[in-house]
Amino acid sequence: MSAFTIWQLGMHFRPSGGGADRYFDSLLAGLEAIGRPFTAAAFDGATTGGGKFQRISLGASAAPIWKRRAAIRTWGAGVTAEPSPKILASHFALYSFFLPGDLNGARRVVHFHGPWAEEAAASGAGAAAVFCKRAIERRVYSRADHFITLSGAFRTLLVEKFGVAPERISVVPGAVDVEKFRPAENRNVIRQRLGWPLDRRAVFCVRRLVARMGIAELIEAFAGIAASHADTDLYIGGRGEMESGLRDQVRKLGLESRIFFCGFIPDDDLPGYYGASDFSIVPSQKLEGFGLVALEALACGVPVLVTPVGGLPEAVAELSGSLLLEGTSPSAIAGGLFRALGQPSSLPSSGECRAFAEKNYSLPAIARRVADVYARVASR
Repeated sequence: MSAFTIWQLGMHFRPSGGGADRYFDSLLAGLEAIGRPFTAAAFDGATTGGGKFQRISLGASAAPIWKRRAAIRTWGAGVTAEPSPKILASHFALYSFFLPGDLNGARRVVHFHGPWAEEAAASGAGAAAVFCKRAIERRVYSRADHFITLSGAFRTLLVEKFGVAPERISVVPGAVDVEKFRPAENRNVIRQRLGWPLDRRAVFCVRRLVARMGIAELIEAFAGIAASHADTDLYIGGRGEMESGLRDQVRKLGLESRIFFCGFIPDDDLPGYYGASDFSIVPSQKLEGFGLVALEALACGVPVLVTPVGGLPEAVAELSGSLLLEGTSPSAIAGGLFRALGQPSSLPSSGECRAFAEKNYSLPAIARRVADVYARVASR
């Protein structure tokens, strides 16, 4: 395929902390790094660039739904007006649903970041909301020409839950900005800046504070090993609907001096938190498509323990089996913490973690793979 244009529709230009936002941000950075032009639209950002790498702000994501729909429809009219061949790559089912049905020959590629309705149900959404989200997903996916998933686990989910033909799905893992996420030059300096003690070990977890992310299970697991590892603290980054309940859980366990909530951590500050920790942990319970936070930790030269959920094993297994926890229960997580703290040499070294991330998950390498998928779809 010779020339074709790429149009991207995401949720936010300023990553909110969610994996889909951060993937969208990294993909655009990767496409720019390899010199592949695009026009991208999302909310919560300023219109920047022109010509080769254009980002178009659609307004505020807090705006009423009808205003967001109108903004997306207006942007979609621009996609329709451009002659084919072109790729329309979308990253959120609802916003893709708002696009016109006819985009004048555009090939639609859905970046599948997870089952929206199932995630809502797991977070306690009502039956009506879950039903509507599932109907929107099915409509959007029925119009797609191709799908890109971050893992084989989500490829299987698309086939089994939505009836998508396997040949319409490409698996391309996420990418990490290895220039931004890199090993700390001096961990003690970072710890002093964060107010973390220099003489204690630190386990770090950054997740949205919702049920499926496994923070409650992690807290219970840490309580099980706290007495035997009195020199270790747990730091939890992120916001979410469970924050109040999780803080109550910590108080009831009497661990306020050992478990600390860091709140929302801006993307630019994350490398410091990884670098200040001895290792990181991702205790997801379900619906984990890939786990970008695992790659970020590795790029910072920090080992990361993960539960055997979704795409998490695919992200770290080739580096070391020691990073994979035996299950999702508090006892399985506690077992992994106990081994990692008791035998730190069993985990990959900082250099091994960094080299693995650089080799397999750099922005340019992943962006080229995504662009190759676009090219194949555009040529059909």
